[in-house]
Amino acid sequence: MKKREILTGFLAPPGLSKAKLAKLRQREWDVLLLVTEGIDTTGIADRLCMTSKSVHNYRNRIASKLSLKGKGILGRFTSENRGELLAFYAMLQGIDSIMNVR
Repeated sequence: MKKREILTGFLAPPGLSKAKLAKLRQREWDVLLLVTEGIDTTGIADRLCMTSKSVHNYRNRIASKLSLKGKGILGRFTSENRGELLAFYAMLQGIDSIMNVR
């Protein structure tokens, strides 16, 4: 198990799958954070300079990694857990910066 996954396992907010969130890649987090802001697929594509199809694929991959099933579930999940997701992401960034310093 990677150090990052071990650390995040202790620090993830309750109710969110610690291991699953820790496995999201940076680009998946980029998409997820824009979803939490309520930005649609076209808007995310424009901001991240990718196609709408790529955003759709990322959204599906994120939902799959988080074991979310059903149409529109990612949007509901992010709106219900927005604060926790943003805090967890900030914590991940801190862990990554500490691990890169050493």
